[in-house]
Amino acid sequence: MIKENIFFLGSGSGFSSLPNTSLLLNLRNTRVLIDFGFTGLNQLRRYKISPQTIDALIITHLHSDHTGGIEMLTYIHKFQYQKKLLLILPNFELQFMLWDMLKHSMRFSPKGIMKKSDYFDIKIAQCASTCRFSTMRFKSHKFTFVKTKHVPGMLSYGVIFAMNGKRVFYTSDTAFDPELLAYVNENYTPSLIIHDCKTDHEDEEVHATYKQIATLPLKLKRKILLIHYDDNYSQIDPKLDGFIGFAQTGEKIIP
Repeated sequence: MIKENIFFLGSGSGFSSLPNTSLLLNLRNTRVLIDFGFTGLNQLRRYKISPQTIDALIITHLHSDHTGGIEMLTYIHKFQYQKKLLLILPNFELQFMLWDMLKHSMRFSPKGIMKKSDYFDIKIAQCASTCRFSTMRFKSHKFTFVKTKHVPGMLSYGVIFAMNGKRVFYTSDTAFDPELLAYVNENYTPSLIIHDCKTDHEDEEVHATYKQIATLPLKLKRKILLIHYDDNYSQIDPKLDGFIGFAQTGEKIIP
C-alpha cells in the first residue's frame, strides 16, 4: 500500500531564484495542492505531474509567489479538461479578493464575459468563534486553518492536516510567533511542522528568520522542517541546531 506523502513542488521564497514554495499532498483518494505561485506550472511539467490529477487547491494568502500560477492552472482545467478548479479557502472574503486579482484578464474569453463561478468551485472553511481557527472536510480529509501574522492587514493562514494517522502543521508565510507554535503543538500535537524561514536577513517583520526560529526549544525544533528560504540557505546547516533540515524542491516525504 502506497503511503500518503508530501511532494515539495517548490521550496523557495518569493525573492529567491528557487521555485516558489508549493506543497502537493498525495492523500488517500485525492491530490491537493497548497499554494501555486508563478513557477508552479513549470514545476508540474518538470516532474511530469498532470494538472488533471489535481483535485483541489488550497490558498493560504494572496501574494503572487503563492497565487501567481492560478490563472493558467484554471485555464487548463476549464478549456482542456472542461471542468472547474476546486478552491479550498480558509476565509469567506478571500474568494472576492482573489477574483479581484484575476478578473482583469480572466473575465474575457472566447465564450464571452466570464464570472468567478464559471471557473471555480469554492469550498469555505467554517470559522470558530474567534475566527483564528477554521475547519473543513474534503473527501474525508480534515483541514484546519490557523490565522497567522504576516503582512499587517493581509489575510494569511497556516494549515493543519493529517497523513498516515499523523498531523502536519504547515505555517505558510508567517512572522515569528512562538506563542502560536506552542499552542498548536500542545493542542494538535503535530509530528511535523513545516515552517517559513527567512535566511538572508536577521531582522524581518513579516517572515520568521532562521535566527529567531533557532531560539525555540530543542524538543520543538526536532519536529521542524524549514521552507520558503532564500538563495543563501546552503550556507546554513540546520541539523546542527536541532532542526530536521531544509525542505528540498522535488523531495517527497512521508510524515
